[in-house]
Amino acid sequence: MANIVIMPKQGLQMTEGLITKWLKSVGDKVTEGEPLFEMETDKLTITIDSSFTGTLLAILHAEGEEVPITEPIAVIGEAGEDIGNISVGKIAEVKNISEAPKPQEKTLVPVEKSPSEPTPVLPTPQQDNSRVFITPRAKMRCAERGITDYSRIPGTGDNNMIIERDVLAYRIPDTSAECCSRILLTVDALKIEEYIKKLESAGTDPDLNGLIRKAVVIAAKKFDVLDNVTVKSLAGTDVAVYMPSISKEDTAILSTGGIYSEGNSRKITITFTFSEEKLPVDTVAESLSYLKTLLENPILVLAL
Repeated sequence: MANIVIMPKQGLQMTEGLITKWLKSVGDKVTEGEPLFEMETDKLTITIDSSFTGTLLAILHAEGEEVPITEPIAVIGEAGEDIGNISVGKIAEVKNISEAPKPQEKTLVPVEKSPSEPTPVLPTPQQDNSRVFITPRAKMRCAERGITDYSRIPGTGDNNMIIERDVLAYRIPDTSAECCSRILLTVDALKIEEYIKKLESAGTDPDLNGLIRKAVVIAAKKFDVLDNVTVKSLAGTDVAVYMPSISKEDTAILSTGGIYSEGNSRKITITFTFSEEKLPVDTVAESLSYLKTLLENPILVLAL
């Protein structure tokens, strides 16, 4: 008997998942507990194991598709089993594994073809110019940066899918802003959070924005490229990355987002926006490395 594989719910807030990779192809043998596909939610990428043993008879959603939870995404049953009578969600007219997909359909389920017919080539997601494929995390970064037109961002993921690093690397066109360069620096926030907890336990309201600004002032005493730098900190918010534009009046802008999770770590991302015509990039990089050391050891900021 054929079994329907549905998009699983991974977390209370999850409403849909992005299929990033199928680990099995139609016709492959599948064992219960064996990895079947990879999916991405708003927070992480997960490998989903099969709940059934049998043959993968049909894949209903291709890689790069976002699928609501509980919607059917595949069928597993006995090899050669007729599954045309299954009618759940998108499985209204599913054929058996010896068939190939109709050209206009966006599933990986095949339609009947004669032996003389060539095997149809399934279009990759990015070939559909009416739709841009982008991961949930990349969408979050677009929202943070005020990007509404995803089609302008070059995608470097599978099948040209737009992923998080593409959004972070994308320079927003701004004719009113000076042409600038950006350096992104990731800071380990473990000791910063320990520092915050100590202040809270002592009955003091911690000022994370103030800590960052003080660290910049201290670093400026050693590296004059940080003099007259505008600090725009969103520490204490849920914004992960903040990249403001720089005007012709600004020498440079140092901006930060809030503390966020990356795997088992806690991070803060610092963005330094500047003109290489005004500031030497090698000195900027050296000064930011020193600033990273200060922030990862907040006791130094208090002592200096």
